[in-house]
Amino acid sequence: DSRVEFQDNAITPSFALAFSDVEIHLRLALPSAVRFQLISKIESQPPAAIEAWGEYAISSRKLKADFTLGAFPVRELGVYAAPLGIKNPNGRVNISSQLEYAGGRLKVELDSKNQSLAFEKDKMKFVMDSALKATLNYDIAAKRWDYSGLVDFSSMDISGLDYVDKIERVSGLVKFNSSGLSCDAFKADIFG
Repeated sequence: DSRVEFQDNAITPSFALAFSDVEIHLRLALPSAVRFQLISKIESQPPAAIEAWGEYAISSRKLKADFTLGAFPVRELGVYAAPLGIKNPNGRVNISSQLEYAGGRLKVELDSKNQSLAFEKDKMKFVMDSALKATLNYDIAAKRWDYSGLVDFSSMDISGLDYVDKIERVSGLVKFNSSGLSCDAFKADIFG
């Protein structure tokens, strides 16, 4: 029965998160690789599950890893949202990602599904279900990011706007990359 505590003192107030039931498995596949697996629970309310597994190829110095985070409550990260003026974050996020690192280049494939994600900014309140698929590439030597992906807003409600009482059932697909973003069509019900 192991436990790991993480604390970030770079932000005020400091952020702390505890991991319980931590299991780490390492397997040597000499001379070619080291394989690993990590399983844990995040002590959040309600608890979230985290798992990672992968392989480091010794001769090619290449790392491949998969990561999943299940039903993580976003309110746990509220301390990071506060400096942006975002209040009362709520909802859950499920994330899966694949990571590759070789030759000074990092590639991450990210898939995220948000359930009842809610937050407030100024007088506005947002509640949404959405999905994100993205590819991130980072060249360490050049210190350059390239990215692309899409966000599928299956349902979003916005209230507290100055000139419109509320906007409901917003849905649409937003595509983005390092150059900008675009969308083909957005649908919504607007109430004034």
